[in-house]
Amino acid sequence: MLLHLFFLCKFALMRFDKFILTVLILITGLTQAQSTCDMILSGSVLDEHNQEPLAFAFIVIEGTSNATTSDSLGNYILKGVCSGKLIVHCDHMGCERIIDTLTITQSAIHNFHPEHHVNELGLLEITTQVKKSESKQTKLLSEQEIVKAQTKQLGAALSQIQGVQNQSSGNNVSKPSIHGMHSNRVLILNNELRQEGQQWGTDHGVELDFTNSGSVQVINGANSLAYGSDAIGGVIIVNPKPLRKKHGLEGSILLGGESNGKKGISAAELNGNFKAIPQLSYRLQGSLKKSGNVNSPDYYIDNTGLEEHNYSWALGYRSNNYGLEVSYADFNANIGVFSGAHIGNLTDLQAAFTAEVPNTSNQFSYDIARPYQTVSHETVKAKSFFYFNDTSKLEIIYGRQFNQRSEFDNHSAGNVPDFNFNLTSHTAEVRYSFRGKFSHQTGIQSGYQTNTWDGRYFIPNYEKYTAGSYFIETYKNGHHLINIGGRYDFNLISVYYFENNLLLNPFHIYSNSNYSVDYAFNLSDSLIFRSNVGSAWRPPSINELYSNGLHHGSASLEYGDQNLNSEQVYNLNTSLEKKWEKVEISTQFYANYFENYIYLAPTGESELTIRGAFPVYQFEQIKAWLNGWDFEADIHLTQSLDFEFGTSILRAKNQTDNEFLWGMPSDEVKASLSYSPNIGKHFKETNFRLNSTHITKQKRFHSNSDFVNPPPAYTLLNFEAYTVLNIKTPLTIYFNVNNLLNNAYRDYLNRFRYFTDEMGRNFVFGVKFNFEVEEKHHHHK
Repeated sequence: MLLHLFFLCKFALMRFDKFILTVLILITGLTQAQSTCDMILSGSVLDEHNQEPLAFAFIVIEGTSNATTSDSLGNYILKGVCSGKLIVHCDHMGCERIIDTLTITQSAIHNFHPEHHVNELGLLEITTQVKKSESKQTKLLSEQEIVKAQTKQLGAALSQIQGVQNQSSGNNVSKPSIHGMHSNRVLILNNELRQEGQQWGTDHGVELDFTNSGSVQVINGANSLAYGSDAIGGVIIVNPKPLRKKHGLEGSILLGGESNGKKGISAAELNGNFKAIPQLSYRLQGSLKKSGNVNSPDYYIDNTGLEEHNYSWALGYRSNNYGLEVSYADFNANIGVFSGAHIGNLTDLQAAFTAEVPNTSNQFSYDIARPYQTVSHETVKAKSFFYFNDTSKLEIIYGRQFNQRSEFDNHSAGNVPDFNFNLTSHTAEVRYSFRGKFSHQTGIQSGYQTNTWDGRYFIPNYEKYTAGSYFIETYKNGHHLINIGGRYDFNLISVYYFENNLLLNPFHIYSNSNYSVDYAFNLSDSLIFRSNVGSAWRPPSINELYSNGLHHGSASLEYGDQNLNSEQVYNLNTSLEKKWEKVEISTQFYANYFENYIYLAPTGESELTIRGAFPVYQFEQIKAWLNGWDFEADIHLTQSLDFEFGTSILRAKNQTDNEFLWGMPSDEVKASLSYSPNIGKHFKETNFRLNSTHITKQKRFHSNSDFVNPPPAYTLLNFEAYTVLNIKTPLTIYFNVNNLLNNAYRDYLNRFRYFTDEMGRNFVFGVKFNFEVEEKHHHHK
């Protein structure tokens, strides 16, 4: 099987071998002579407070692929270290990153002392933060990957992680899909709060400013129980940069753009600490984005512009034993919806399904006309925390979110929205955590949410009350680690709507429990086995129960079912990671069996309304299997040259009707060649990467249900360049070329694939200027 995968990747790249060779020759010509690289750097990673060894910490020399992890006793060894000035990073889950500058003239010993935060204990505490995201139960984007993704939506940014795909409706609306699960099955945590947007379909994106992201990770298993019962696919945690702890000021300015759509982006951040009140810190941040119609290789895709303006602030007070943080964020977007998906009659709709080129305006414009959406999302958070000692902590968090969404149809006029939703959410949580050989985390959560609407009916007014409690127990002993978690939740939804001029007020009550058991065994310093078994559930969401009519953002008619029951899923995940001197592999198998799987199924029919003609979808409930396999390999060809490849395979079956599930990701194979040269003391983390992604044609679908057969397979080639120019202050520079060969293709996971091709070649560039002003000390120890 591995040999087959290797040749498949090789075939995907063989047509580009001359291009790769040329790029590498040009890059090599820029490099300077290498220093002596036969030194050894070793040492220990120990907790700052109690000097407890920290296993599985990740140590990497900046700008190189020379990296390792600490063993069960906290010890690490880096071989083949070059002499000279080095910047070494040490990362451990639950700790702030340590960055030390060392001057190496001979083999040396250097210890790291991370400060462990009790509330941030990660799943199994086995994780890495590397240039690619490992196929583990905790997956992170590196700092470099976050910077390069600043112009992207969250779903597109996370799609570089194996097993995560981008589910979209057009160019500007996307959300992450984890192993075929998205929307209400993937919980998004933004600055420690559940993202309570209107997740009522693929056309409702995530109201989140990615330029404000300091860390991004994906987790599943027992640790996901701390966030909600509905995190079936996983939890995506997006946090801003931590508040500054020492006197001074730091910040960044980002300027970027894209050629396709003539997109511009700017963002700035200030993070400071008051000299007069050293316990008080603050953060200010803002961003602007604007783009016009994007173009496929052959035509402009009409009305696909985007405008965003966002800002946030945070203020925190921290003493030795307690602290308080208050923050505010405001997200605003004006999103064009492709006009070619809104058709006037059934004949034209069928013609649009089969047309190679949409019958729309073929020119560039920044104007956003009907149909379009305006979305605003306001978040307020207050958090207090108390340290009882070095190993235990109590936290209290309150959040209020207000989400307003207005949608403007194609067949209306004026500035009045066809419908408008106002969603207000209040959440409160108290959690306690204790860390030791036996670690413990427990919490209680409650929420209240209300939705009101005006205009055309699609979703009724409702009130939702939620309550939940959870516990997570962790045991560490040598090479073994066990996580056991449990959770119980209660949901009540009170709905208000008129029928035959009578006000109806039905109630829906759901309650159930989750459990999860994780086991990790470090068979050796280079071999780790993990397994997870558990069950999860989620109640049906309001759109699955009551959708009734045109979902304009996805250009479809959707109908709910008030009799839907809660989903119940039983899952099993097993992974194995092995590291040799020149090769690293990671493989994961997973199986999910669903009772009462809630399924938005295409009926295969279209319907003519006064708003036009649209395909029809109906929510159903079935038994389903979602099984799959992820595989990754990283081959260190030389000190500076890496070859990586991976594959994701998913098989999803409707067990009730013995048919394949509609809308599931097809198989994908990724390969990349990465070159990280040493081009001088002023350039750090320099990296050139050539990526290839091959997506197969989805052949596993119900042939009589979909409106158009799945599109053909396609292969994309992307080029990335990244460096940090470090003279007085760091200047990050990145340049990408996406869809390098300008291939025309359609993505099966894009709801607009019925009507238009995807974006063509796109040049992406950006610079990020980081600065820091520290308090000057006039005496030194």
